[in-house]
Order: sequence, then C-alpha cells, then structure tokens
Amino acid sequence: MVVVTGRAQKLLPGMLVDQGVYNFKFDRAGHVRAWFDWVLVDPPREATRGDLPEGGRRLSTLQRLAAGAPAQPRPGRPASVGPRVLSFGADPARSLALITKHRLQPRHSLALPGAKYSFSDVFPLGDGRVGALGVVEAQGTRTLALFWRSTSQGLFRLLPALNGSTGPTGDAWFDAMPRFDKGVDENALNLPPAAQSLLARLTTDAGAVRQDLSPSAVQRLLASVVPVYRSLDEYRAYERSDAHPRYHVRTLRICTAGGRLHARSQPDFTALLGQESAVNPLGGRVQVLRYASRDRRLEYRVHLDEQGKAWIGDVTLRTAPLNRFGLPLVVVDAGAALAPRWEYTQQIPAGLAGARHPQHPEYSSNWNQLRQRPELKDFYAQTGRPLPAAE
Repeated sequence: MVVVTGRAQKLLPGMLVDQGVYNFKFDRAGHVRAWFDWVLVDPPREATRGDLPEGGRRLSTLQRLAAGAPAQPRPGRPASVGPRVLSFGADPARSLALITKHRLQPRHSLALPGAKYSFSDVFPLGDGRVGALGVVEAQGTRTLALFWRSTSQGLFRLLPALNGSTGPTGDAWFDAMPRFDKGVDENALNLPPAAQSLLARLTTDAGAVRQDLSPSAVQRLLASVVPVYRSLDEYRAYERSDAHPRYHVRTLRICTAGGRLHARSQPDFTALLGQESAVNPLGGRVQVLRYASRDRRLEYRVHLDEQGKAWIGDVTLRTAPLNRFGLPLVVVDAGAALAPRWEYTQQIPAGLAGARHPQHPEYSSNWNQLRQRPELKDFYAQTGRPLPAAE
C-alpha cells in the first residue's frame, strides 16, 4: 500500500511509515505544518505527481499525529502536526507504525464538557502496571499520550515523561528520579472520574486487558509515544517547557496545616453519587464508592477492599474545567487523607507499618494509619460498616 498526497503544492520525499509513504510540508524548524488528502495506490508502486486524489480521504487523527516528529526532536517540546494539534512523543511516526502493528488504535470513547477521549485497549506495561493509549481533544488541541494505572492508588494517570539513561549519569538527583515521571504532583496527573470509570471497567471486564504484547514491544511503544529524558539538562529543559504539566494545573487546598480536612470540604457519606468495581494492583478487586462533600463541591472516591478496609483514592472538584491534556485544571490537595492502603514501607510513620505485601515486598500495609484518620472513622460510622481491627 502506498499513500500519496493530494493537494500538495510541492511533493517532498516520502516518509516511510509502516506500509505507507506519507508526504508532508515542513517549516524551517522541521515541523509539519500541513497535511493533505490522500489516496491508496493499487498495486503498490512509487507515488508520483500523476496520482490523482480522487476518492481520497482526510488523514485520521492518529495519522496526523504520526506526522508530527520534528526533523530533530527537542526535549520537552511536543511535536506539532498542523495547527493546534500536538503529540507528546518524540517519534510520532514510529508510534503510528507500532499502534497499527499491535492493533492498539483508540476505540473506547468518552465525551465530557471540555474534552473528548478515545482510549485503546488496556495492556500490561511490566512490573504489574497496565496502561492505555489515548487521544485527547481539549482546548482546541489533540494529544496522543499514554495513561497508566498507579500501583499504590490504583488510579489512571498521564505519563508525561520517562526518566533515566542506560546507566548512571553522575548526577545523584537525576539518577534517583522515578522512571515514570510524576510531574509537579502525581495527583495532578489523574484523569477525571468519568475517564477513571471507563478505564476501570476495561480492566475488570473478562478478557479486556490485552495479553499478547511482548515486553520488548511494550518498551518500544513507550519509547516512541512518551518523551524520554536521559540527562539532567534534558529534564531541566522539560521542566521549563510548556509540555510540563505544572503549567496547566492549579491547586485547591482543603486541609489545615495539621492535615485536618476543612469542615465544609469533608465527605458526606450519606450522599452517595455512584459505585463501580475496579482492580487495585496491590489490593485486588475493590469497590469504588463515590461521595459528595458536605458543600457538594467535591467528589470523593472511596476504595473498599474484600477485607472491608477502606481508603480515599482521589478527591476532585466536580466543576473543575479540563486542561489541554484532558486532566482537571484544579487539583485538590487533601493532604494525608489520600494515604493509600499499601504504601512504601519507609513512608509509613514509625510503628504503624503492617505486614509486607506478599508479591511486592517494598510495600507494607498502611491500615494502622488509615484506621486513625477522622474521615475514615466517619465513613464506617455513617455507613454502618464495622471498622476492621488494627494489624
């Protein structure tokens, strides 16, 4: 199959992508600034000016994104594909080839006020993580990105960058960075509740998580869709760029310096908004209960495992607009109220860590701390559930 341009004023040397040849118009910076109608040439042969665009179709979103790699990608700057279209990855052309090869085209759709989402099937990322590709249309832009499920919280988050080189860089701070970048605040990367619900359903439906991708294929896909920063200088450039999520969120703090939630912002466990099932990587299948706050501005997502132990997975502002990545523009800071059920052992207060996780020994049960939280005591009291004993 050969794909050729239709209304190009000047055909440039074709870009070989998967089984197609694509021609694009570049600006002086090496970014694609235009795309054109295209036709299929059958039988396959070299594209020429004589190929007419009869029956041509508009390039799909993924094909537009695939054209977006600058000639020499710069760290921290999403590749441009025509007006107001962005791609996170440094190699969108390769991304399209891999997405097509592995049948990961986004097909699970969701429309919210201010954003439209289309997610691929969920697939394993390694180390017990799963994720999905997503095309997000918000604020006049389309962004191809990867969303992954947090190990401890069990929430789906944007993966804005991958950090690390093939060996030590000599900078202790950079070498200690997490491989999956967390931006300015990992909670600022969480998808909104409706998108969480969609992806949670895909992980709980029988057979919905793809198991046919090899680890090497997943790593190639990650490296093409997600920017990779291999030095401190590259990471600093990313921090200063518009691609960093820090420039697209605002913080609403709802707790005191001592960690107590303000009265009006506390959850009202008599105001159930809905419930669903989800899978937590450490806690197994959980029930997710959604409650409004006392002033009805906020939504709390309480996770309840099969042992009857609860924790607050997320708090969102119900009227928060969405930023260009499809994430809430306002991130709610609830302090220690968002402590997870399983936590890195060294992050649990002394004397409160419970048993080590049997499959992930770097995590320990955090129940002894959680059961002391006033908002969780309220949860058990107001819902009539028995409070599980300390471990």
